[in-house]
Amino acid sequence: PTLRLAGMIGLWDSDIANQSTEISVVVTFPEFQRTHVTTHAVGLLLHYCLEMPVSSSASPHQLYGPGLGLRRVQWQAHWENDSSKRLAERMGFRFEGMLRWLKVERDGKAGLEVPESREELRNGRGRHVLMFSMCWDDWELDGARDTVREQMARY
Repeated sequence: PTLRLAGMIGLWDSDIANQSTEISVVVTFPEFQRTHVTTHAVGLLLHYCLEMPVSSSASPHQLYGPGLGLRRVQWQAHWENDSSKRLAERMGFRFEGMLRWLKVERDGKAGLEVPESREELRNGRGRHVLMFSMCWDDWELDGARDTVREQMARY
């Protein structure tokens, strides 16, 4: 069989001191959209980030291997990106709120207009960002691990 690149995904803004990271730069190429690819990529990263490292006795929860044992994994979504919001919710992330005017949109991308009086400061159109999170207690105590496994088992 021929191997093909299905997309890209990574961890961003990782913070060792606070034991947190963000799943970011999620790109699934058109041929693989609406398939199992994105669900499995996000699910595997969640397992890797939130499962505890190997101990003397392997946990039955470590189906996908040992993890980093982080406290928090974040997911940010453009406020108008319905697919990203649905994926975060389906995977068990909790909605925390909207961070208004957090980002500047790249040239050519639609965004929020800034009044002319702030033209010299605006540096481009603005963007609101929705913040989601999954924390260790969601994972271990509140069923998020099971939610992720159920989503991955659907495909």
